[in-house]
Amino acid sequence: MVRPRWQLPKGVSRESWNYIQSEKIAHQYEDFLGQNPLFQLDVDLVQQQIEPLQNQFPECELYVADLGCGTARVARALDPNICRVLNIDLSQSMLLRAQELAGKRRNALELQANLAELQFLRPDCLHLAVCLFSSLGMLRPKEQRIQFLTQVFDSLRQSGRFVVHVHNR
Repeated sequence: MVRPRWQLPKGVSRESWNYIQSEKIAHQYEDFLGQNPLFQLDVDLVQQQIEPLQNQFPECELYVADLGCGTARVARALDPNICRVLNIDLSQSMLLRAQELAGKRRNALELQANLAELQFLRPDCLHLAVCLFSSLGMLRPKEQRIQFLTQVFDSLRQSGRFVVHVHNR
């Protein structure tokens, strides 16, 4: 869907919008990027956060938000008996593909939303937030990234953690 620039979602460039809208990219995402060692590094780093969080919050399930989740590889890697994951992405195609790949193993809820507008997240509701594979870099301009980071930190519980992967500082 071609939109005039003024109709693009807040913080989303034309290039990002075209990427987000591509069903083809969603269906080829795992094949194309799945062999990238950074994909596994991301999942390993997230999994390393779980045990310390379980020790900090032994009384409850851990609530995790995967911000810019793509095909939700994080949710598939986390133990469904320990973690509940909110997969957030602007791409409906990615979210549908995430549901397909999850199959019957359900520990996640998919939500189509703009990372530049996370006001719906309640304060102190998340144990862990992750923004991987340079999704942060897709937000433009800098002010939108700052707003995103502020909203993420507001949503974290005290002693909660945020894992972010950027390709370029």
